[in-house]
Amino acid sequence: MPRGYFRCLVQKQWEKDPWFTRSEAAAYLGLVTPEPISRYIKWGLLKAVRRPQGGSAGEWLVFKSELDRFKRSNARKRHRFEIASGNRKAKHLAEGKPIQVLLVWKMRCPKCNHLVRIYANPHYHGPEVKRLFTELIAGGACSHGRKVEMV
Repeated sequence: MPRGYFRCLVQKQWEKDPWFTRSEAAAYLGLVTPEPISRYIKWGLLKAVRRPQGGSAGEWLVFKSELDRFKRSNARKRHRFEIASGNRKAKHLAEGKPIQVLLVWKMRCPKCNHLVRIYANPHYHGPEVKRLFTELIAGGACSHGRKVEMV
């Protein structure tokens, strides 16, 4: 095929920023099937263009720069249970209640209102951690850092 003007333009564009089909984009992002790519396009998380192909549908093309932006921003929607759990934890922290993260507790200091990470005995429960923290560590002037060990 002779090298034409438009073919040269397309070749330069592809060398500058290559594009992928849905299945190639799924493989690039480490997904098993291309269906999530269609959902991300539909939800507006990925920008894509349709390449005219036989029939009315055509095929989606996603630029590599867009896939890199998507990977950097981690724009995937969280599951509703993750969202509910995060809201519940934020509510507990706002109310001053400690939350347990494995053996690490996080709570706001009642004196200085800083978020403090507490490494406590795993046998302590929430009220005990709060009581011990307020009595032993934050009882006087807040001299604690962002990390407190209570064992």
